[in-house]
Amino acid sequence: MTNEAIIEKIETYLVNNGVKFYSDCYVGIAEDARERLFSDHKVLEKGDIWIYEPAESDDEARNIEKYFLDKGMKGDTGGGSNKSTYVYSYKINEHTSESPTIDKEEGK
Repeated sequence: MTNEAIIEKIETYLVNNGVKFYSDCYVGIAEDARERLFSDHKVLEKGDIWIYEPAESDDEARNIEKYFLDKGMKGDTGGGSNKSTYVYSYKINEHTSESPTIDKEEGK
């Protein structure tokens, strides 16, 4: 899937689930998106708004991440590793953690 197709899929999913502002969401990259979302960020698998998509490479994932950061999503560049090919996003809630204490992707 192209970067543009991944971006469109993520944007469409978020809009269709009632997200109105990029700043209401977090974006990141990961080798294991499910662990990152549900363990590290405390996103609820049922009930929360979340999505992840595989990119062709970690460079492509970083490009997609930067696109959403430039649009106003929370998050930061520089994390992950060369195995971080998943782009994930979720709607921020009171129970989610945007700054996990242990960055499991760091240094892999």
